[in-house]
Amino acid sequence: MNKSELLSYFDENGAGSYDTNWENGSWFSDVTRDKEVVLAMVVMSDAQCLLHGPLKDSEFKKDKEVVFTAIDIYRTLWEDEEDYEAGELWDFVDQTLRRDQEVIDEIGEEF
Repeated sequence: MNKSELLSYFDENGAGSYDTNWENGSWFSDVTRDKEVVLAMVVMSDAQCLLHGPLKDSEFKKDKEVVFTAIDIYRTLWEDEEDYEAGELWDFVDQTLRRDQEVIDEIGEEF
């Protein structure tokens, strides 16, 4: 799969359509160098791709747009749950952003 195919798939299928089998594809590491692709994958995976699999240690966890997108999705899905804790949102953030005031404000608490 290439960038245009993946983005087309995203446009057609949207949130919840991420396939973890993609992570085993020979094309995956090439296409995930692109921020637009990673943002689409974050939406398709309900932000889970940044917590599990190859993207959990990616440089995109240093990108505030990607991080804030993941936080928003996760918060929307889980904040009404009884066991939700805002501190879990730090899992989407690279350690280099732990003192960033915008990130702290978005999460609502310090790391």
